[in-house]
Amino acid sequence: MPNSGAPTDLAEYQKHIRGRLKTLTPVFAKAVIGDFSSQVPIPKEEDELTEFFVGVQIILDTIREKVGELETSLTDLHAANNIIASEKARVEAILDGLGEGLLTVDDSWRINYINEPAIALLGDNARILGQEATQIMRLEDAAGKLIPEAKHPVLRAIGKRRRVSVDMTKGAALYVRPGSGQERRRIALTITPILRAGRVAGAAVVLRDITEESNIDWAKSEIISIASHQLRTPLTAIKWYVAALLREEEDLTPEQTDKYLQRVYDANQHMIELVDALLNVSRIDLGTLTLLPKAVKLEVTLKEVLKELAVEIKNKELTVDVEVNHEMRPAFIDPNGVHIILQNLVSNAVKYSAKGGRVVVALQQQSQNALITVRDDGCGIPADQQRKIFTKLFRASNATKVATDGTGLGLYVTKALIERAGGRIWFDSVEGSGTTFYAIIPSKIA
Repeated sequence: MPNSGAPTDLAEYQKHIRGRLKTLTPVFAKAVIGDFSSQVPIPKEEDELTEFFVGVQIILDTIREKVGELETSLTDLHAANNIIASEKARVEAILDGLGEGLLTVDDSWRINYINEPAIALLGDNARILGQEATQIMRLEDAAGKLIPEAKHPVLRAIGKRRRVSVDMTKGAALYVRPGSGQERRRIALTITPILRAGRVAGAAVVLRDITEESNIDWAKSEIISIASHQLRTPLTAIKWYVAALLREEEDLTPEQTDKYLQRVYDANQHMIELVDALLNVSRIDLGTLTLLPKAVKLEVTLKEVLKELAVEIKNKELTVDVEVNHEMRPAFIDPNGVHIILQNLVSNAVKYSAKGGRVVVALQQQSQNALITVRDDGCGIPADQQRKIFTKLFRASNATKVATDGTGLGLYVTKALIERAGGRIWFDSVEGSGTTFYAIIPSKIA
């Protein structure tokens, strides 16, 4: 019932009600655009609409409170998202900074994450997520044949629901090619299935480039093999000649005794040179080779080397010409290192020259560098093998026929020593017509 202050006439009453409701129009207009801050105009005296107006106000207050809570939650959510994004970026930076590649695949074997080291191993195409792992991880065996999809380690790990590992100690060697025409890399793999609620949801794949480790392991085996083979011959010779010298019943002439002693000395010298070469290679590979650069007169070191090789030069009836520029300044290099460099270059020229051949050794001053040139007219180096000449344990096919006692270590050591001194080495060669080696070494500046 209307109170005593309400209009009694129906038309006036309707007009009164419309006027009262009209006061809500601005409130609802703001509410439509999300502004629930308005206050409902509730009269001091109660009437028919008071309860309705109070209800509207309660609704607005409730909505406003919930909006405030939602805004707080949204702020918290944004903060949480920022933290998650920051942590994700940090984790990805850590994963990209790892020396090992990492990728993850879903239960359809499709890649859903890959870090930079893995991309470096598998090629830029691996950046495109969603591709099948078997198409991106195109694995080759030692012979260069692609591993069939049915035998792919990722599928094996997912199929067997257990970790699969392939490295240098277990499993056949696996290789990948980062891109077309690029040298393939040997890799170690660890594939770990991701299990959720008892089912395989994918796998995490860790890849590591073990090419250098594999090469070092192979070289180590080769060095051991060479050492055992090369040392056996001189040791056997020493044993035989010493046994002959010790046998009292054998009547040796002074000439025979001298000959046997010379053979023992030569065999012993060969062993010393081999052991020195192996030690130098080991120190170079491990980075423990200590060099102390000093001012060294190359012509003095060259005379020492030629004196050491005098017997071999005489036996082969070689002509050795030495050309020294009068402007030569001392080279700035480790004295033992430069002796090894000259000894290797000149001894190779002597070793691979034919009997009666000619060797030319020239020392020249070029600005702030000393240029060493060693030329022979020997067997030369086959064109298809020249790119390997400075690699460890390599000997050209024709060189092994001329001299069987080489180790394939001399030029590897020579190149390493020259580069450690800040110089460089290169050569020209024609098979059957001889070889010329050039080495540049920084000079001591006065």
